[in-house]
Amino acid sequence: MIDVLGGGSLRDWSTSSREKAENTLLNPNIEMKLLRTKLIIAGLFAAGSVSAAPLTLEGMGIQKQWIDTEAGINEMPGFVWGNSHTAMADKIGLHVLFANGVEGTIAYSGVATKWGTTGPTIGTLISATGFFANYATAGLHFLNNTPAGGTLPIAWASNPNTPFGNNVELDYSDNSFGSEFRVTTAGWNSVQITTYSSSAPVAAPDGGSSIALLGLAMTAAAGFRRKFGI
Repeated sequence: MIDVLGGGSLRDWSTSSREKAENTLLNPNIEMKLLRTKLIIAGLFAAGSVSAAPLTLEGMGIQKQWIDTEAGINEMPGFVWGNSHTAMADKIGLHVLFANGVEGTIAYSGVATKWGTTGPTIGTLISATGFFANYATAGLHFLNNTPAGGTLPIAWASNPNTPFGNNVELDYSDNSFGSEFRVTTAGWNSVQITTYSSSAPVAAPDGGSSIALLGLAMTAAAGFRRKFGI
């Protein structure tokens, strides 16, 4: 029994649809394209590589991405900003996605000469969305890019509220919850953290991005259905 795009067996289809599918699959080129489409989709989800973070933020590419769990230790990588400090990247950004779906982004410019420095305020705010909107006037206070175990990669001068308390920071000194992602209220479970900077290449649709590949694969699958009426 042949299963096409997970759409059920041919036995379940009308005679017309079954004949179209069977005729289509007699073409080895189309069959191979269909197989590749299914493998791309299945592989991305199986590998857990489909990212919820935007591919770009204010024109910046992704530097690092990781999951930080509430009770986990040593989960934050070293040099979370990639090569930003040596490349003197002038823009940085951050996306944080909580396990419950709450998220936010924040981005700054004017930091090219501010790497490894402390505020009171560093750089100029470009944008702040989601829960980070409360941080629009908080003032970027720390900006560092060190090996794991080094100095705070990012922190703010004031501590506006988030859905899980305040005092958001990335800090290699594990907080009271045992995590390098710092907030003051327990119960957040895990977060996906993505860093961006102007020294990171911006992903193109054909540049190997898992989201781009997934989008292309799903578009191809939809086109296949429309073309052959199955």
